[in-house]
Amino acid sequence: MIAGLDAAGRLDAVVALLREETAVLLGRAPGEVPPSQALQQLGLDSLLAAGLRAAIARRTGVGVPSEVLLRPTGCTGIARYVLAGLVPDAVADDDGADGRGAAAGTSASPWLRVLKPAGRPYARVLGIAGSGGTTDSHVPLIRHLPEGVELLGLQLPGREARKDEAPLLDAAVVADEVTAALAGRLDVPVVLYGHSQGTWLAWEIAHRLTRLPGHPPVSVVAACGLPPHTERPPELERLQSAEALVGAAALDELAVAFRGILPDALLANDKVLAAYVDNLRTDITMARNHEELLRSDSRAPLDVPLVAVGASLDPVLPAAVQSGWAPLTSGPFTLRTIAGTHAAPIENPEAMAAELVAAIPDAGSGR
Repeated sequence: MIAGLDAAGRLDAVVALLREETAVLLGRAPGEVPPSQALQQLGLDSLLAAGLRAAIARRTGVGVPSEVLLRPTGCTGIARYVLAGLVPDAVADDDGADGRGAAAGTSASPWLRVLKPAGRPYARVLGIAGSGGTTDSHVPLIRHLPEGVELLGLQLPGREARKDEAPLLDAAVVADEVTAALAGRLDVPVVLYGHSQGTWLAWEIAHRLTRLPGHPPVSVVAACGLPPHTERPPELERLQSAEALVGAAALDELAVAFRGILPDALLANDKVLAAYVDNLRTDITMARNHEELLRSDSRAPLDVPLVAVGASLDPVLPAAVQSGWAPLTSGPFTLRTIAGTHAAPIENPEAMAAELVAAIPDAGSGR
């Protein structure tokens, strides 16, 4: 493949190979994969990344770590890593001497991953995944959001580019840190979007952002999440039963227990499911700690627009439960339903993106 080529020719050849394999996975033409754009911004999630790693190994014989696939320089950065394995010392790895490089769309803060940049954004959406999830949960939204909407993902310690950090178990500390991380991105309206357990973090961050002097317009979108201070419906016992199996059951048993709760594609991939389960252990503990903390919560309701989004076929959280978010704001409240199961915000991204765009607060409604 690269025999007889000079350094520039070798790089071009490997970049072309990577664009070809990436295009196949994303259902695009190779020409639609810019050589230097972060692949996550094009729609590459952890499931597709596993396929790309396998394709690269098959075509080149080089094993590529997942974090390398998240390089902000896309196929060009990955190609340099591959060439370093094929022709040691023959190519400079200017994405990082240790072969790791920077994660896709990293911002100045490790808490925020830029999933969809916007040159001159008119709004920002901060996505907060449900228990066990990562920023990958929001990748399907990218192609459905307008050009001027920037999409950020909350990146927690202990996973993704922060996998070497100790996990945090205190939701209040996480909310404090994320609010500080957002300080330099408050020039346009902000939508705080949480899915499932992530709705509680979105709600906590909203309380903090709206206490900042001169804060921008803020809205909250709570998708398939049990409202804080709300009695658990009987259907939620299924989710609790599934969570109780974590650490004690085999992956195939967990896949059955979480069917209809997690995306089917995740349940079908043992490697991705195993990583999810590791994250879930941490998030279950953080959720229990948060619930205990809220027993003494006496804060006034938020004063922001709040949109609660239920799923038509959610087996653990009936859409009617979403009305429990109404008392948590004195601002406008909207109740919406999209088609799908508890994983609908991930598996029905077009509908979820439409709700997020509709929830962007008016630019003149800040404090």
